[in-house]
Amino acid sequence: RLLDLAGERTKLFSAVSPGRHPYISTGAGVTGLAYQYWVTKENTRIVLWIDRGKEQGAANLSMLHQLERHRLEIEAACPGSITWESMDEARAAKVVLELRNTPGWADEPNTWDDGLIALIEAMDAFEAVLAPHIAVLDPAIPVEVD
Repeated sequence: RLLDLAGERTKLFSAVSPGRHPYISTGAGVTGLAYQYWVTKENTRIVLWIDRGKEQGAANLSMLHQLERHRLEIEAACPGSITWESMDEARAAKVVLELRNTPGWADEPNTWDDGLIALIEAMDAFEAVLAPHIAVLDPAIPVEVD
């Protein structure tokens, strides 16, 4: 249902088909970056996944830090709360937008539409504020240590 409703409003996930995973993913315009919708039992969330591949942990972290320099702008443009996760135990990094009042897979399907529309609108805002910053990311910039 999410992809059907999203397809009526945006082309971002138009080339995506549902699968067996708890998420759906589409490219963010830069190798190794993807926008994702995640569905859990209780809710749904939006993720920017950063993973340029094996041996690229420093590049992933660098890109997360470059995006995080725009944290106030990004968080102001999005509903819900955003967490910035370096995932030190893994090579990937992610930016997660948590939303209230979005449906999870355990909710009754007849209650999903309003929450899914809010989720799609949140993804539109998330992508709109992140895209210009993603376009200028440089994975070669060294990670700054505070």
